[in-house]
Amino acid sequence: MRRIAWSFLPLAALIALAVPSRSLAQSRDEITKFRNRESAVWESVKNKELDAIRKVFDKDYVAVYDYGIVSLPEELNGMSKVTLRDYKLTDLKLRHLDGTNVLVAYKVTVDGDMDGQSMSGSYNALTLWRRSGNQWYVAAHSEVKAKP
Repeated sequence: MRRIAWSFLPLAALIALAVPSRSLAQSRDEITKFRNRESAVWESVKNKELDAIRKVFDKDYVAVYDYGIVSLPEELNGMSKVTLRDYKLTDLKLRHLDGTNVLVAYKVTVDGDMDGQSMSGSYNALTLWRRSGNQWYVAAHSEVKAKP
């Protein structure tokens, strides 16, 4: 009887390796959800939909850029001066801080300008998403121009 059980072990191991784990599938699904959330914010910036952005940003939102630390009103003012023609998000990575906070790190390539100055290029970005009830809000964001 032992011999029969042991003979099935290699087959069971192969099946386990071939079938994606539930956590891996959830992880892919979760990355897709956060990619969609990030893309929706970028699309709102592109379309200058400041009311849509205001609804998804936390009231205590803060951002860190090379020119300083900004609050939500300052961020919205800056976004109103942006002309974003195109953007592409890549290499998303998620880090769960706890049950209600998720960090999303990614690369974004943009084609656009702000106040007539080109801001086109590649950036490394980090967004802190905070869940309140069933809704996710942007609590913090940062972008750093990527070195070539």
